[in-house]
Amino acid sequence: MTTENLDMDYSKYDFKDSTELYVHLSKKGLSKDTVIAISKMKDEPQWMLDFRLRSYEIFMKKPMRSKAFITP
Repeated sequence: MTTENLDMDYSKYDFKDSTELYVHLSKKGLSKDTVIAISKMKDEPQWMLDFRLRSYEIFMKKPMRSKAFITP
């Protein structure tokens, strides 16, 4: 088996969390104001905003884990 040295441009596979192309930058976390702002930015109809706000309320009622990592 032979191996060849391939000159390839790997930059297109370079994954970074750049925010340059983001349309909306929000504060850390999720809030009712963030849901409303995104809905307004997307020019969504009122029924969609109502649906998202109901979903947000259900999400906020769910119990959250107090620990991020489980120790063995």
